[in-house]
Amino acid sequence: MRDQCIHSADYVESKSELQKKQSIAVIGSGQSAAEIFYDLLKESDSHDYSLTWITRSPRFFQMENTKLTLEMISPDYIDYFYKLPSNVRQSIIAKQDSLYKGVNASLINRIYDLLDDRRSRGRQNARLITNSELTACHYDRVDDRYELRFVQRDEGVQYTYITDGAIFATGYTQNVPAFIDGIRERIRWDDNAHYRLSRNYAIDINEGEIFVQNAGVLSHGLTNPDLGMCCYRNSCILRELTGVEHYKIEQRIALQDFSVPETDAFVKIPLEAR
Repeated sequence: MRDQCIHSADYVESKSELQKKQSIAVIGSGQSAAEIFYDLLKESDSHDYSLTWITRSPRFFQMENTKLTLEMISPDYIDYFYKLPSNVRQSIIAKQDSLYKGVNASLINRIYDLLDDRRSRGRQNARLITNSELTACHYDRVDDRYELRFVQRDEGVQYTYITDGAIFATGYTQNVPAFIDGIRERIRWDDNAHYRLSRNYAIDINEGEIFVQNAGVLSHGLTNPDLGMCCYRNSCILRELTGVEHYKIEQRIALQDFSVPETDAFVKIPLEAR
C-alpha cells in the first residue's frame, strides 16, 4: 500500500499495514467510523499506536432506531413518501440524518466502557474530538505522515493535527456507472441527472425493462438503500419481470398512519380554507 490515507471501505484490507503506524486518525462519526475505532482500540495495546477519533458533529450521535421510528423503513412509508411532491421529499430527506448517520447505542456504550477501563489502568492512548471540520489534508512523503487541518466552528479557530495514518469514514457519493452510457437514451432522468424511478423501481421510458437497486433515495426514501428491505425490493422487481408474485409482497406492516387516514372520522381540509 503506497500510503496510509484510506477510505473506510478499504479498512479490512489495509488494517495490518495501518497498525504498523505510531498514530492513527479516524475521521467521521457514523456507524462505520465507530466500528473501525472500536476495532483499532481493542488492539491498540498489542500494537502500541495512539488513536484519535475526530468528527465535525457536535457530539457522537446515537442512531435513532426505536420501533416506531423503524416503521419508516417499510412498504407503507415507501407508498406515502413516493406520492409526495419532489421538493417535499427532498426537504424530508434532509431532516432524517438521525435515522442513518449515527451509531447504534450498544456500540457507543461498548466504546465508552472500553475507554473508561483503559483510563482506569493508565492506558490513555486514545482521544475523541468533536466540532472539528476537516478542511485540508497534506501528505508529507519525506516523513510519511499526514497534516490534517480542521476548523473548530464553535471556537472559531483552525488547527492542524499530524498523524501517520488516516481513515476517512466520510460516506459515499453516487455516480452513474460508465456501462449505462450504452442505454442512456432508454432511461428517464430528472432535472438533476438522477434516475427517475417508477414506484416499481424501473427507470426506463417504458417503466418495466430496466430496474435499479439502491439508487432512489429521493423517490423512495431511506428504505431504498436499507439492506433490510432488499428482499422486498427484489420481490417487487421479480414480480414486474415475470408477471408472477413468486414471493409474498407485504403491503402494510406499520402500526401507524403516515398519511391522513381514509375514514369518515378524518376530513381533509385544504390549507387555504383553514
